[in-house]
Parts: sequence; structure tokens; C-alpha cells
Amino acid sequence: TAPFGLCTFAFALLPVSKTRKGQCRRCGNCCKLPYTCPLLAYQADGLPYCRIYKFRFSSCEKYPRTKAEHLTTDTCGFTFEEGQA
Repeated sequence: TAPFGLCTFAFALLPVSKTRKGQCRRCGNCCKLPYTCPLLAYQADGLPYCRIYKFRFSSCEKYPRTKAEHLTTDTCGFTFEEGQA
């Protein structure tokens, strides 16, 4: 398998689908794919946040890029328009 940094870099180069709509709900579930990110933290009220949000990786900012990669549909605020790639 490729090193994590290489995968993150490669993912960051890929575009986000033009059919993606919505916005982040701060559920934090994408920060647990495929393992819990060490930069994921929780406020006193339990709301997740990124310790380096202003400088986060492009791969984090772009999740989910496509409907096929959208693994957190039950909690994520992003959706994809039907009938379009």
C-alpha cells in the first residue's frame, strides 16, 4: 500500500463533483475514515472539531468528492444530485 502522505496528496489533486451540494454539519464521522484522525478533538459540549482546521489537508476539505466515495451519508450534510455523474 502507498504511504498515507502520498495517498492524501493524490486525493487532493482530484476534483470535487459538480453535483455535490450542502455543507459540513461537523459530525466528525469523515475524520474517522479509515481510522480516527489524531487531529480530531471534541469541545466540552461534545461537538467535534479539527485542531488544524484553517490549515487542514485538501483531502479533508474535499470529502466527499463523489457520491461513490460518500461513506457517511447518514450524518453528512453533503448530498449529490441524482441522475448526474
